[in-house]
Amino acid sequence: MKETEILKTMETGDEKTREDRTGIEEKPQLPAIVHDYLAGRIRKRADKYAFAAMLKRLEGEARERGIPIVSPEVREYLRFIAENPQIRHVLEIGTATGYSGIVLADAIRRRGGELVTIEKDGGRAREAATNFAACGLDNVRLLHGDALEWIPALTETFDLIFIDAAKGRYPDFYAAAYGKLRAGGLVFIDNILFRGYVCGVFPGRYKTIARRMGAFIDALYEGEDDFALLPFGDGVGLVRKRDGTS
Repeated sequence: MKETEILKTMETGDEKTREDRTGIEEKPQLPAIVHDYLAGRIRKRADKYAFAAMLKRLEGEARERGIPIVSPEVREYLRFIAENPQIRHVLEIGTATGYSGIVLADAIRRRGGELVTIEKDGGRAREAATNFAACGLDNVRLLHGDALEWIPALTETFDLIFIDAAKGRYPDFYAAAYGKLRAGGLVFIDNILFRGYVCGVFPGRYKTIARRMGAFIDALYEGEDDFALLPFGDGVGLVRKRDGTS
């Protein structure tokens, strides 16, 4: 079957062809009623957050301007992890306009935590700085520039590293930041499934990135640290650094 035919099959939901192609019967998606229930619970919880109005505004701007931000379910899980009392020092690679950074900084500030966040795009970095200031978050250190240039200069050891930037550079970001992670610390990697393209079916223009991301996932599974691949949002990868690894 040609690549274009497979893509069309995936879009139209031809179950028979998908089963023939993979050799494994695909599990059905969550019923709409379950999805709506979960979405409603997430919205109600988010309404109680500090800076809820700011987050809603940034969500609207993201939709209008095509700014990449985390999905609601990923935001919830990210906050849940950052609320862990053992997490105080967080590194974020890919600030955008500050949406996930606000969530992270708010989660750790009550115990004196600090967020270091890096954004390459100058315009977005300026917007993020304005948004952090509007929230009164004084525990954020925003760095403008290439993360691969900034990371080696950082002297801190981090409890949590959040990667959500240029997908084709994920392996490089991970390799550069790994040495800054304490033993037992977590790396949270968003969009690791890259629109599902890592599964082997992708438009030609994404071939290099999709294959590189797939190889990255393989390396994480084969590495010495604990790795979990979670199928929500656009895929979340979690790495827990074991003692003795560097």
